Amino acid sequence: MNAVPYELPSRKARRLWFFISGIALALFILMAALEVNPLGLFTQFHHIADLADRMFPPNIAVLQDRQIWASVLETLAVATMGTIGGCLVGLLAGLLAASNTTPHPGIRLAVRGAMAVERAITAIFILMILLIALGIGPFASAVTLIFSTIGMFGRLFADAIERAEPQPCESMAATGATRLQIIAFGVLPQVMPALLGLILYAFEVNVRAAIALGLFGGGGLGFQLHVANSGLRYHDVLGYAIISLLLVSSIERISDQARKRLLNSPTTTTTT
Repeated sequence: MNAVPYELPSRKARRLWFFISGIALALFILMAALEVNPLGLFTQFHHIADLADRMFPPNIAVLQDRQIWASVLETLAVATMGTIGGCLVGLLAGLLAASNTTPHPGIRLAVRGAMAVERAITAIFILMILLIALGIGPFASAVTLIFSTIGMFGRLFADAIERAEPQPCESMAATGATRLQIIAFGVLPQVMPALLGLILYAFEVNVRAAIALGLFGGGGLGFQLHVANSGLRYHDVLGYAIISLLLVSSIERISDQARKRLLNSPTTTTTT
């Protein structure tokens, strides 16, 4: 049994203080470069207080408006379409980008490079282009989420697929199974709980993104927030914000519970 190397408490303390000093120095440099004035939170706080006074109490009557619930359903539909479309294409991209399932190393590098380029493009930029091409509305927002999901979760799918145990696949190959059969019955069953957990997380992310994209013309609940804010209806804005908070919190709670059950579920693998 290997003994754990002993480190003097004084060295641990110096290392800790060096780390804290480095973080403090980095924050100071960033604040100086961005010309951040921490005192502005106090000297300009009256603007925040004035806005809060205009927003309270929230307009609870918006809960009785059928239009707002139609917007909530529209937001969920946009997130669902973005998740399904993006994850389907992202899974295919992940299979091509994973080292144990790609048909050729060159294809793996090309797909990973394409996903890296897509991740570098912000969703707002994609939405601005699609709003011109497709017009204002939820369809442009849904297509934006599809593109965003492919880049982000295609990489996560590839990483999950690469963690599959090779022994079952080698056993199947020894019995004469084709490459597609090995992927379908040897790789995917092993990583399916992780993939389903990532899909649930993608839906959770896309719900929040759908609300944000709606502020820029993507429809749904975010668009209602934008209209209320443009009309200076701050009581309605707070009401819509509370609905958004409850919606996102509920989706996160359901998604967390589902992911825990999936990731903790026992998986059995038979080998020959």
